[in-house]
Amino acid sequence: MFPGKDGCTTVVKHKTTGGEIVRPVQRLFPLDLNNDDPIIFSIRDPVPSDKDIKILNSENSDCEKKTRSGRKVIKPLLNNFKTLEPHFFSDASTKAYGTVAYIRVTSINKEILTSFVASKNRIAPLKTLTLPRLELIGALLPARLSSNILKALKLNIPCFFWTDSKITYFWVRGQLERFKPFIKNRIQEIQKLPSPSNWHHCPGIQNPADIVSRGVKISCLLNDTSWLQGPEWLSLPPEFWPESKNEDNPNSPDLNYRKSNDFAQHECIIEEGKSLFDISKYSNLEKVLRITA
Repeated sequence: MFPGKDGCTTVVKHKTTGGEIVRPVQRLFPLDLNNDDPIIFSIRDPVPSDKDIKILNSENSDCEKKTRSGRKVIKPLLNNFKTLEPHFFSDASTKAYGTVAYIRVTSINKEILTSFVASKNRIAPLKTLTLPRLELIGALLPARLSSNILKALKLNIPCFFWTDSKITYFWVRGQLERFKPFIKNRIQEIQKLPSPSNWHHCPGIQNPADIVSRGVKISCLLNDTSWLQGPEWLSLPPEFWPESKNEDNPNSPDLNYRKSNDFAQHECIIEEGKSLFDISKYSNLEKVLRITA
């Protein structure tokens, strides 16, 4: 095992005739291998050739140039704007969860421009979790990322947070005492950073963070305006944004409510009745004990 390029991830290198396969150790745990078992990778994980690596690096460079060009258009407006709004989208799948951030600037001339700011994702935990729980973990990323972006821009303005999960939307805007510890602890951290009222719901097909959670080739991102500038409605006035409906109680078994302490009330009625045995008629205690035994 060797340290990965990021210095944090541990990877396994496996030499083959076609080259060297490098895979994160996390992908080996589900295989349930012993220490001496050989590592066999799936055919779906081919060894990239030098040509493929060059193409990948070129596409990555082009994508970085496009995101930087978008930021250059926005940057002059940061000193002369009417409104400035950071928007964060989050999503999750069984493989990964992540977030993507955009800046929405309205100039004095009422011109609306949007641009990609940052994105972050994580591999899904090895422990199997339900999709709503993964969505909730994914909602933690934009909450944490927002504080870092506001510090970098030296701004103190409210942010907008978007999720396509109705259960996560209900959790974040709900009362944390109603839920189990796993849900409660994460809701508590989310609500400490942004206000619950800053969370909104959008359709999954309009959520650009879906790309972060499911993955896509870099070549597909180069011409994807939803990734570089956000969804189309983000460049429109707020009345054209998706309407967030906060349901009082979504009908789902994944809500993970805390079990309530039910108290049973019993009523005892005491009636005054006649004595069954008159002890005053007897002067000998031994005789009374013999009779009542």
